Amino acid sequence: MNYGDLTWEEALKESHETLLTTHPRSPKKLIPPHQWIKETLKEYLGSGYEYYAAGEGGGPYDREYKVPGLFYDKMVDITVVKNGKVKGAISFKFVASNYSQNSNNYFENLVGECFNIQAMDIPFCHVFVIRDKIPYYNRDRNVQKYEQFTQHNLDKYLKLNRFNDKGAPSKLSMSVIHITGDEYNGDIIHPESFKELDNATKNMILNNIDVHVSDYREYSSSVANELKSMEIHKVLKEFADLIK
Repeated sequence: MNYGDLTWEEALKESHETLLTTHPRSPKKLIPPHQWIKETLKEYLGSGYEYYAAGEGGGPYDREYKVPGLFYDKMVDITVVKNGKVKGAISFKFVASNYSQNSNNYFENLVGECFNIQAMDIPFCHVFVIRDKIPYYNRDRNVQKYEQFTQHNLDKYLKLNRFNDKGAPSKLSMSVIHITGDEYNGDIIHPESFKELDNATKNMILNNIDVHVSDYREYSSSVANELKSMEIHKVLKEFADLIK
């Protein structure tokens, strides 16, 4: 499949479906968005570059690339290389559940990764995707509660987006998405519980899944406008222009 032929929402739908049909920690769920980002960058930058991202083909570019860092080298999700030199690096994060218990770790890791790579004068971009309604599962894989990605949750990312320093991404994309169709018995189903369903029920759920990027009406107008400025196509085009 050429993931570049999909829309961003379709690539995220493929990712979410793969999450359900494989394993929560399987890297396969990352292939659709990683490949989509790679193909979109390729469209903006053209030939003369090497584009690396995990893929299914097993080719020389279907893998993460080790990017030099100030403190340690790092395997990065999507990397653009020209004449043996890293021109730009992109990391990707898709949060589908249990946000609050890991939210500070996500953010601290992002800031550290930014500084480590950009201290080497390599532009760094981060693509962050999160559900608007986030299930919080207990150890029995049941939904304990639902979390909302609120304006308060957004604050630190918006501050980071405005911050001009090596500890902040050169470009930051945010996609707050609304997913429908992945419910069973009234709740968003856990991937491990999905595997226990009969095939007919699995297929029904997979056929009903839909993904849309939020219109951000739930946020203030100023925050909504800032989020729209962090839209994935706009950010990747700006990042491509930066690393040319």
